[in-house]
Amino acid sequence: MPPANRKLVTGHESLGYFAQRYGFKLVGAIIPSLSSQAEVSAADLAALKKQIQDNQVKALFAELGTPPAIATAIGKETGVQVVQLTTHSLPAGGSYFTFMRNLSQVITGALK
Repeated sequence: MPPANRKLVTGHESLGYFAQRYGFKLVGAIIPSLSSQAEVSAADLAALKKQIQDNQVKALFAELGTPPAIATAIGKETGVQVVQLTTHSLPAGGSYFTFMRNLSQVITGALK
């Protein structure tokens, strides 16, 4: 995947390690925290929308704890697709390797 497409916007900053390990840039997050219990402000959302547009992000990745209404609204307002990620559990009968492979396939598929 070209480096120009390796831009992530997520529900919260839980994919920071993934981004660092695989050469992605974490552009922003709906909830700018590792905790899904943190709250987001109108100013944070306005800044995130600008970051999405300025960085020509192709998808917003929502996870468990991402407010679905906010993710959908940001997707509509910026024209990016909202992609649901399963980041809090291993697939049935799967391993960590399977989990990472599946996660990588969903992310790269959405960013092509």
